[in-house]
Amino acid sequence: MCFQFPQVFAGVAPDQEKHQKFKQDMRLLDLFIGDDPYVTGDELTIADLSLFSSLCGINVCLEYDFSQWKNVSRWMKKLEKELPYNKEINIVPTLQLLEEAKKDWLP
Repeated sequence: MCFQFPQVFAGVAPDQEKHQKFKQDMRLLDLFIGDDPYVTGDELTIADLSLFSSLCGINVCLEYDFSQWKNVSRWMKKLEKELPYNKEINIVPTLQLLEEAKKDWLP
């Protein structure tokens, strides 16, 4: 899921090949989740937390629209509600990193 880094940290256009690979991976994740409440089935696991954190970062950095993957979108909304610390550990640090990038790294 590294297609976003050049856009965010170097201010360059996205690599279309990497973006297409990301979309393929998202289609696979969408199929894998299916109707289950969580990535691996009926219980929240480290897989959910890890993937959710990564996708939150992409969403914050790029305002990415995940709605084309209905199962992923449903799963993300579910975790946003279930994880009371989401903003504190996923959103706020990513926003802080973006601010630092704007000051120190971006042209």
